[in-house]
Amino acid sequence: MSFDDRLKDSLRVLLQEETKKMEAKAREEALRMEARTKQLVEAEREHFLSQLSQLIPNFDSSMLKPRISQSPKNPMSDKASCSRGDVRSLHFEDDTAKNGKHQEDEVKEEEKKR
Repeated sequence: MSFDDRLKDSLRVLLQEETKKMEAKAREEALRMEARTKQLVEAEREHFLSQLSQLIPNFDSSMLKPRISQSPKNPMSDKASCSRGDVRSLHFEDDTAKNGKHQEDEVKEEEKKR
C-alpha cells in the first residue's frame, strides 16, 4: 500500500469519525431544542389558562379536552378514515345540507318573481 493510499485512507477514517461526532452533537442539540420548545409551549398554555380563569367566572380548565397526540408510528391513527367511522354518511349529510340550501334559494327566487 503506497503512502498516498494510506494517507487517503487515514483522512477518510478521520472524516467519518468527525462526521459522526458532528451528527451526534446535532442530534443532542435538536433534542435540547425540542425539550425547550415543549417547556415554552406548556408555560404559554398555563399562562393562557390562568388568563381564561380570570376572565371567565367558574372556568374549569379540566373541561378542556386533552390534546390527542398522533402516534409517530402511525400518523393516520387519528384520522376519520382509520376510526372505522362511516365517512360516507358525513358526505351524504353535507350534500343533503347543500341540496336543502339550494332548494331554499330556488323557493326565494320564485317568490321574488311573483
